[in-house]
Amino acid sequence: MTEKWYTVINRLEIRERGEINMSKSMKKFLKAFVFVIAAVFALLIAAYYILLIIFNGPYLTDNSRKKEFSRNYETISRFKDILENSEYSTITIRPTDYISDSSDYGYYYVNSDEIEGGKIEIENEKLLETLDYLFKKKRYGTINKYNNYIAFQLYADLDRSAGVVYSLDGETPDMQGITCVEMLSEKNWYYYETDINISRIHDYNDLSASY
Repeated sequence: MTEKWYTVINRLEIRERGEINMSKSMKKFLKAFVFVIAAVFALLIAAYYILLIIFNGPYLTDNSRKKEFSRNYETISRFKDILENSEYSTITIRPTDYISDSSDYGYYYVNSDEIEGGKIEIENEKLLETLDYLFKKKRYGTINKYNNYIAFQLYADLDRSAGVVYSLDGETPDMQGITCVEMLSEKNWYYYETDINISRIHDYNDLSASY
């Protein structure tokens, strides 16, 4: 009888030790799994910011964008004057045409039925040098003249953008999807941020209200 009890007790102890070992192994596995997931997540975040820096330069914060504008105010202001005095109310200049030296290098786009393809060649060499400087060296984004403003983009991702904008009529610029507009010390210049999702919400609300 005693031997049977010893046998039962030994088996229970062995089972208990096995369960403890299994529990320890499971804990080690879970810790390793959590560590791997956290490492992958951290790498994805790092890759995201690296790509932002590659495509947007160092202008990841509002302060860095404002400082960049102040450092290059004279250049940007002279370029703004050229666009302001243009007869066209809508002008777009894309950085990719200059960075990649595409076939559209040296052109800007206007909204005019009188211009074939909406493309106008830039013949002013000083203007081309300025665009090369802003796009290639300073990493500016798209430059737009539209309605009552001229905008110089300094940051952009899939949904958001930010930069500086000049008001042509002295009023606060009314840009699509705008989430932030802050007056700068330079007359009629503003810092702006936009989010296309805000614009989508407004469009949806307007559409819903029409029914």
